[in-house]
Amino acid sequence: MSANSPTLIRSDLPDLSSCLRPVGKPVRKVLTVFGTRPEVIKLSPVIQQLAAFNQSFQTVNVSTGQHTDLLYPFVQLFDIPVAHDLGAMEPGQTPNQLCARVMSALDYVLSEEQPDLILVQGDTTTALAGALAGFHRRIPVAHVEAGLRSGNLSSPYPEEINRRLITGLASYHFAVTTRNRDTLLAEGIARSSIFFTGNPVVDSLKTILGQRPIGFRGPGYSLSPATLRVLVRRGYQYDASTLPTFLGPLARAYYLMTAKLTEEEKQKRQVLFGKLRDGLQPLKPYRWQVEDRTIVEIPVTTMPLFKVPIHFSYLIYLSLYSTSLALQYFNTALKLCRLRGVQPSLLLHPLDLLGSDDTQDLSFFPGMKVASEKKLEIVSRALHLMSDQFTILALQQHAGKANASELTIVESKTLRVGETYNVEALR
Repeated sequence: MSANSPTLIRSDLPDLSSCLRPVGKPVRKVLTVFGTRPEVIKLSPVIQQLAAFNQSFQTVNVSTGQHTDLLYPFVQLFDIPVAHDLGAMEPGQTPNQLCARVMSALDYVLSEEQPDLILVQGDTTTALAGALAGFHRRIPVAHVEAGLRSGNLSSPYPEEINRRLITGLASYHFAVTTRNRDTLLAEGIARSSIFFTGNPVVDSLKTILGQRPIGFRGPGYSLSPATLRVLVRRGYQYDASTLPTFLGPLARAYYLMTAKLTEEEKQKRQVLFGKLRDGLQPLKPYRWQVEDRTIVEIPVTTMPLFKVPIHFSYLIYLSLYSTSLALQYFNTALKLCRLRGVQPSLLLHPLDLLGSDDTQDLSFFPGMKVASEKKLEIVSRALHLMSDQFTILALQQHAGKANASELTIVESKTLRVGETYNVEALR
């Protein structure tokens, strides 16, 4: 999606007007239902694109009020006009009560507006209620982010059953990834009703940041040739997913052992944190050759010669044994970087600043036993050590300087790892 060339779906697919029932109207009415912060963030580019085709579509936006304080700042940020606010949320309300209130209030709106299509997103109670209300009135329903599955009805709950039920109610399915599309096909959904759209959250980021993302870091330092092809096709300038260390398999084993995941979820994450041979990868920036183009790789720095991690999460984990030794370890790594001509590029993760006193839900991550105040002290002292020996830049600036220099070129086909978990969400 792009403001310069507005299109709701890929140009090689049918126009959305073919998804609307032929009622003889010159302008078709699309009623979009949302009620939570994620829904409005992901639907905002779709709503904007529909508005750009105002000679073909009339847009009617309905907020259920499932979220209140969290929702409306983003409604204002994306300048979304709300025609109807159902105000359905009440304190202590169960999902059944919320669903019933939304359906009852929405039924009146549908009777009044008579839309040609109802658009819902994701797997919330709002989305399920919107799809069911439309189905009862024989109004076609289009589902954004269709085909997402965990394989476990209890996780996430109740979202997994919501998304499956919406699939049964919807007439048109907008899949974010080819994997989601294949899931729908395997469930017997007609190919003609499935549209591969890519992820609208990328367009939302462009609106919020004022530019499209140009850099990427894969989950768990995972990377594949498929990832690089998508990044190049999307115009990304650099990747920062590689972690040249021999300890990746140990990190993956610890994560899979301590995280509360289903067996299917564990299988999907088998490529996280890389493989033993990743320790042979270079520490300095280089270029991946991807077909006829290149993309800069900025490795996450590990200790030169020894290839052991030095990023802040690792330092915090070491501080469980001794803070002073953890900082001495980091200072030694910085001196080796200077000696070997490596400009350190380090990952600062949100969990490096959150402690057990902030949240218990993420206690399985290493270092979460450390209080946030101590984490802030460790990170601050480490940054001071780094600033004493190097000029600290944002990663985009660092990548820009690397891109302007002569770099070694590496063929992407030499990257022999499994597919990145949910990498196609970038499309």
